[in-house]
Amino acid sequence: MNFKQNLSMFFGISFMLIFALSGMLILRDIRDVLLIQSFESNSFVAILRLIQIPITILLGVGAFFLTRNGKIKRAFHLFFPINILFSLLMLALFSFKGISLHSSLASSVTMFNKILASTFYFWVGFSNLFTIVLIWGFANQHYTFKRASYQYPLIALLATFSSGIYIKYLMGFIFEKKLYYLIFLASAIIYAVVYIIYFLLREVHLRKKDVLKKPSLKYLIALITIVFFLSIAKYFPQLPFKHLLKLKAPQAKDYIMIMGAFSIKQAIYSMFTLLLGVLLGLWMYIKGSKLLAKIGGVLIIVTTILGLYVFKMPAREATIDIKSAYSLMPYGMLMSFVALFLYLIKELCYFRFPLKNRFSAKILVDLIFVSIAIPLSTYISTLVIVMKGSILGGLNAFMGLFFISMLIVFIALYWINKEQKNNLID
Repeated sequence: MNFKQNLSMFFGISFMLIFALSGMLILRDIRDVLLIQSFESNSFVAILRLIQIPITILLGVGAFFLTRNGKIKRAFHLFFPINILFSLLMLALFSFKGISLHSSLASSVTMFNKILASTFYFWVGFSNLFTIVLIWGFANQHYTFKRASYQYPLIALLATFSSGIYIKYLMGFIFEKKLYYLIFLASAIIYAVVYIIYFLLREVHLRKKDVLKKPSLKYLIALITIVFFLSIAKYFPQLPFKHLLKLKAPQAKDYIMIMGAFSIKQAIYSMFTLLLGVLLGLWMYIKGSKLLAKIGGVLIIVTTILGLYVFKMPAREATIDIKSAYSLMPYGMLMSFVALFLYLIKELCYFRFPLKNRFSAKILVDLIFVSIAIPLSTYISTLVIVMKGSILGGLNAFMGLFFISMLIVFIALYWINKEQKNNLID
C-alpha cells in the first residue's frame, strides 16, 4: 500500500475529528444555555428533549436510505453544505435580531427566540452526532482492519488532546471579549474545513477488494447492545462529578471554563490509555481480530472498577475549591478508558460487515440507537433524582445502573467473540 496515501488519510481523519469534536463541545454548551434562557419552564425544555428522539430517529432513517450500498459520498455532499448554511443563518439572525446569551435578558425573549432556540437545539443534537458518525464511517470505508487496529487509537489521541486545548482557549476568548457571534462563525468554518478535508481525501484507497459476507443477526444485535448500554453507562459517573462542579461554579462562564481546563487534564491521561490502545492494536495487527472481543472484555472490567470508584468521590471531595475541581483524576481515567474502548473496540467491530453495508450498519447503531440512549439516560437519572431527592442521594441507584449496563456489554462481547473466533474480519 502507498505510504503517502496512508499518511494523508491518517492526518486527514485526525484533523477532521479535531475540528468536529471542538465544534461539538462549543455548540453543545451554547445550545443548552440558549435553550434554558429562552424558556422559563423546565418542563417544556424536558418536552423538547423528548421530542428530539423521534426527530433524530427520523433524520437517521433518512440518512440510512440515502447512503445504502456504501454511498457515503451522498451524505457528505448534502450534509456539510446544509450545516454551513445553517451556521451562517444563525450568525445573521444573532447579529440582526439581537439573540442574547446574557441571563439578564432572559425575561425579554420573544416567541421568535423560542422557536429559534428550539430549532437550534434539534439541529445541534443531530448534526453533532452525525458529523462524528460520518467521519468514522468514512475512515471505515477506506481502512483495513489491521491498519485501523493500531492507527485508530493514534487518531483518537490526536483528536482528544487537540480538541481539549481548542475548546479551553476559544471559549475563554469568546466569553472574555463577549464576541458570541464567533460561536456560529466558528461553526461554519469547522464544517467547511471538515468538508474540504473529505473532498481532498475522497479518492484515497487503502483497502483491497472486499469479499466479506454479512454477519449474523446476533452479531448486529450484540453490537447494538454494546453501543446502546455503553452510551447509557458512561453517563452515570458524570452526574456526581458535574453536580460537584456546578455547586462550585454556578455561572455558565465559570463552568465552561472549568470543563475546558478539565478537558486538557483528561486529554493528558487519555494519551497514556490511548498509547496502550496502540500497543493492543499492534497485538491485534499481528494476531488478528480473534483478540478483539477478549481485549474489549478486559477493558470493560477495568472501566467498571474505575466507574464504581468514581461514585465515591463526591462525599470525600465535597469541600474542594474551583481550582482543584477539575483535577479529580479518577474520573478522567474512567472516561479515557471508555474512549479507548469506544474507538478501538467498537469501531473495529464494524469491519465485520461487508463494505456496502458497513456505513448503513454504523448509522443504525451509532446514530439511531445512540440518539435513543443519550436522552434515555437523562430521563432515568431525573427519575432517580426525583425518587431519592438529590443526585448524591441517588448514588447507589446510579452505581447499580452503571454496573448492570456494563455487565450487559460484557455479555454482548461474548456473542461478538463467537463470530470472530475464526478471524472472520481479516
